[in-house]
Amino acid sequence: MSLCWLNVEAAALKSVRAFANQDKTRVVFDLSGEIRWAQARQKDGRLIVRLKDLSNYKTVPSMPKPASGCLAGASSVLDGRDVRYILQSQRCGTPKVFMLTPRDGNRDHRLVVDFPHAGGNNVQTASSSSAAASSGGKSLKQLESELFAKYSSVGSDGLRSMSPKQAREYDAALAKLRQDYAKKNSVQTRTKSTFVTNTEERETEEVKDTVAPPKAVEVKAVARPFIIAIDPGHGGKDPGAKGKRGVREKDVTLAIAKSLAGYINTDKRLRAVLTRSSDRYVDLDTRSIIARNKKAALLISIHCNSTPSATSARGTEVLLLSSNRAQRENSKVTRTGSSGKLIGGAGKVLSNSKGNPYLEEMVVDMSSQNSRAEGYDLAAEILKSIGSFTKVHKKKPVYASLAVLKAPDIPSLLIETGFLSNRYEEIQLNQPNYQKQMAYRIFLGIRSYYEKNPLNDLKSRIDSDSRGKNNAVASTTTHTVQKGEYLSKIAARYNVSVAELRRLNSLKSDTVHAGQILKVPKK
Repeated sequence: MSLCWLNVEAAALKSVRAFANQDKTRVVFDLSGEIRWAQARQKDGRLIVRLKDLSNYKTVPSMPKPASGCLAGASSVLDGRDVRYILQSQRCGTPKVFMLTPRDGNRDHRLVVDFPHAGGNNVQTASSSSAAASSGGKSLKQLESELFAKYSSVGSDGLRSMSPKQAREYDAALAKLRQDYAKKNSVQTRTKSTFVTNTEERETEEVKDTVAPPKAVEVKAVARPFIIAIDPGHGGKDPGAKGKRGVREKDVTLAIAKSLAGYINTDKRLRAVLTRSSDRYVDLDTRSIIARNKKAALLISIHCNSTPSATSARGTEVLLLSSNRAQRENSKVTRTGSSGKLIGGAGKVLSNSKGNPYLEEMVVDMSSQNSRAEGYDLAAEILKSIGSFTKVHKKKPVYASLAVLKAPDIPSLLIETGFLSNRYEEIQLNQPNYQKQMAYRIFLGIRSYYEKNPLNDLKSRIDSDSRGKNNAVASTTTHTVQKGEYLSKIAARYNVSVAELRRLNSLKSDTVHAGQILKVPKK
């Protein structure tokens, strides 16, 4: 039990927040200034936190119960100008109550209550038992209790109290006690993970509970929607990266992917498909095959970043397939004779190319270049959208050699949603609302891109696959652009419109180059 007495003017309780992560459930009382406060633990597991002489004692806010964690309930009782908050814990360890002062002069005072989750910080291991034996039979918890008794005294209301000076001396003595105990008993690792320093407390406090984005309400799709494949990275026997708090990449990616699919399905022009919808393993090569089988015109793979050496690294980045890797994968497609399976016009042209290897190689390369160009523009829009919500690691799309992005006929992106190796971002990425916000911002980027590039133009890659079924290729021919030719000249030669040529070839402008192969309709 502790009490802090201060001669200050009455302060107001501005808000009460509660949230949970993997290690603990935290309650934060936001105050306009310093206050007198006390705590008392009951045998039935209740913790009573008394906030004394509040200026707004009649209108104090109620405490929200976190969606997860070990708090079973909470209530408040008015006692004169004091307010007692009664926190009922369930499967919680010993709570810790402490005051955080403003930093940089722009933050409120905060009274923080931490309930460690049972089975974690509150469990005494074999190493800690042997450590206690080497400390005269006393555990660290017992030594801390004795230290607290030394720097506090029992008040008239039966609660122990500390003056500000005593509190400062106690904090310094407590830090030294823990350091000496760790060195003496060779349990440095456990001390670091179990007893959080003041710096860590402040950093954890800065990870606020994310505000939930708008709710995703699915609408009925049009007859032939634009299909977007969402690929949750890793899964099953492949957990991916793992943070120090135990957050697994495969769980985060699946949660974000499901939320993203929900937002995509709010647009009647779009429809989402998942390469996996549960915790199961999917081979990297299979992921792009699933997208192609679903006639997807876009593949977005969701991942989390991690680095063993730079734990300060943080932020989101978007990756695209590098040109060297693209060339290698394109060669495989033509070498294995699978080019006819590609989506859209490229696949149809190649399936009727009569084994012309030069035409086959050129068409696959062009399809790959167009897909990567479209992917870059889309990635830039997504990064811009995410950057308005959270930190971005790289401001521009990054090229990398990644197997999941190898499809030459499908614009493919890989989004690293944050660093699990960063303690701050690991907490964020484990928050359901943060996962939903990340998904929502990705969706806004997709929607922004398609507003600038109408879906009717983009769908031309797959339109040719469904138009006419058996005679789709028979209704078109190809033209190789010669030096000095331009799009309007080619259109006049074949008696077609420039707009028709742009649509058939997914061109974003009227610019063409020598050697480029264009599809033109037969008359």
